Amino acid sequence: MTGERLRPLHWSELDALPRREFLIDGLLDLGAMSGIIGASGAYKTGHAIDFGGHIALGQPWRGREVRRGSALYLAVEGGRGISERLAAWRKHHNVEADAGAFYVVPEPIDLGHGEADAKLLLQRITELRPSLSLPLEFIVVDTTSRALAGGDENSPKDMGQFVRCCDIIRAETRAHLCAVHHLGKDESRGARGHTLFKGALDTEITATKSGTAGTIEVTKQRDHPDGQRFGFAIELVELGDDKSSYVVVPADAPLASKASRWSRGLTVFRDAVNEAMLAHGQEHHPAGNGSIVRAVAVEDARAAHNRLYAHAGDGDRSEAERKAWKRALQTARGSHLFGSETSCGRDLIWMAS
Repeated sequence: MTGERLRPLHWSELDALPRREFLIDGLLDLGAMSGIIGASGAYKTGHAIDFGGHIALGQPWRGREVRRGSALYLAVEGGRGISERLAAWRKHHNVEADAGAFYVVPEPIDLGHGEADAKLLLQRITELRPSLSLPLEFIVVDTTSRALAGGDENSPKDMGQFVRCCDIIRAETRAHLCAVHHLGKDESRGARGHTLFKGALDTEITATKSGTAGTIEVTKQRDHPDGQRFGFAIELVELGDDKSSYVVVPADAPLASKASRWSRGLTVFRDAVNEAMLAHGQEHHPAGNGSIVRAVAVEDARAAHNRLYAHAGDGDRSEAERKAWKRALQTARGSHLFGSETSCGRDLIWMAS
């Protein structure tokens, strides 16, 4: 491989490209971009700190292997208040302040108007590198709204500039970048602002909380199955001098409501299966001896999905639909909502009762 840009590669050369490497196994990939979204008070910052702390120490997160590396937290919204949150996390996990490579920028940054601040940040990272014991692997921008520095979240120009700056930072550092963002007024429609944000994400994690407990759910994955859910609770940590802060701790995930189990992508998938079932459905005995179900060939459901899929982005519709189908099929096969198997050389799928 050379350093030349935009050089077409024959498909036989693709095996020479760098392989995808995990940062948190099965959840976050090295060099990718993720978003933690949620309403105010859903402890988005708490989860971003929790990811960063485990990465900085190389400790398993929820039983998953973690690649150890340096973490950089851009506390654009929390400012100097981030110190108490980090102190609470360290105390809860019995970690000394000089352990791990966790760094903070406790001041505003402008990633919505040009590239000056992104390039200044990269300069600061270059200056920091000689003192890093581990490569920089994880960067948090908290929050997207404040990092837009007065820009319009609904504007494709402003949100596009934010994504562009994030891409520049990722390309230069090769680190994973996690952007903390808010849900919109209609929480069922996901992240606030222009769809460019969600389109740029490799992983979207949605945090919801009720009382002292909540759930984080993977609501988009580009290269892994989505739909993973993790429960959490919040605990108060006393810091002394009348100071305290909260940390997020693992807990059993609340049962998903029937409505929440059907993401938008999975709803379109279900409609495609039902439409294909009407035209091409057949009786099928799962495993050869199960109760009879009405099943349909995956290829017929795929054709129906192609007709039903509504493209909301600015890119190529066919490629977006292909990726949406792939994600939905992976999620469907990993859920209890659908059954599937190969019979007589054909992949069949059906709705679970």
